Amino acid sequence: MKHGWLDIVFGAVVMLMLFFSCGKDEEMGRNQEVSIDNYLSSSPYLTDLPQDSLGSGVWRVLENPREGREEVTADEVEFLFEGYVWSNNLNLNPSLPQRPAPFYTNNPVLVDLLGSGWDTEPWTGTGDLMKGLQRGMDGACGGDSILIFMTSDAGYGGKEIGLVPPDAPLVFRIIIDNAL
Repeated sequence: MKHGWLDIVFGAVVMLMLFFSCGKDEEMGRNQEVSIDNYLSSSPYLTDLPQDSLGSGVWRVLENPREGREEVTADEVEFLFEGYVWSNNLNLNPSLPQRPAPFYTNNPVLVDLLGSGWDTEPWTGTGDLMKGLQRGMDGACGGDSILIFMTSDAGYGGKEIGLVPPDAPLVFRIIIDNAL
């Protein structure tokens, strides 16, 4: 009889742990969404640029709005990118002399500043992108420079990837080169 009660107690403890851990993840995602929304609406560099909330924890900001943009309709796109761990004090204005260091880039301008060891070939996206990048690049046009902000759920999630800590919100600057 004791064994039955222990199983019930153990099962209840496991259920409570699962219940509270799911709530914690959802709360973290909501907090990241609110923080990114506030950042986009208050950053002097970003407030005058076209912004789209794409849902599912992803936002796109077009850095170079212009007439005559033609949407890329190819399966593969070459692009340069800079990846940053997002925080409220990240200043992404490219005209500032003090730029933040990305966790990864293939942008030759930044590679020259950061030193050797970086691949400067344009990256070819073929649909194997993380969901935040895929969602943010949908509808992009050749020549676009876009910032894609994403919560950790749309990025690497709870995984630590290189210099990116688990559950980190991200921002990518993407410069669309060519449709292949």
